[in-house]
Amino acid sequence: MNTDIRQQIQAALRAFSGTDLGVASIGLLSSLGYQSEKTLELDNTPDAFLAEFDKRDRRFRKGKALFERWKSVEFLFQITDDEVRNSGTQGKLFDSGYDHGNYQSYLFFALDLAKSHYTRTQLADITREINLLFDMPVMLLIRHNSG
Repeated sequence: MNTDIRQQIQAALRAFSGTDLGVASIGLLSSLGYQSEKTLELDNTPDAFLAEFDKRDRRFRKGKALFERWKSVEFLFQITDDEVRNSGTQGKLFDSGYDHGNYQSYLFFALDLAKSHYTRTQLADITREINLLFDMPVMLLIRHNSG
C-alpha cells in the first residue's frame, strides 16, 4: 500500500470522532475505492430503518441486534454488478473468483451505537440480523465508543 493511500485512510478514520457518521463513512469507503451514486435519502432513525426494511417473513430480532442501543443508521449506497465490473480499483476488491450465490449487488450501511463495550460476538449478531433483512450482502460500518 503506498504512503498516499495509507494517509488518506488514516485521515478518514480520524474523521469518525468529529464528523457526521454518514459523511465519515463515505469518506472512508471512498479512500478504500468503494463509490456509488446509487443511494436513497432516508430518515436515519432506527425505527425508520425497520419500517423501511423489515419486510420479510422472519421478523427482525431486536434483542439479538441490541436495537435499543442504536443511535442512528445510515444507508450509504448500493454497489451493483455493473459498477463492480466497470471500475478500476473497486472491481479488484470483489474479484476473488468466489461465485457462491453470485451476488449482483452490495448494500453499505453505517450504524452508530450508544457508548458501551461490545464483544465481537455482539457486533457479529448485529451484523447478521441486518443482513437477514436483505437478499444481497450488507457491508456494515459500526461506530461505538468504548470506555
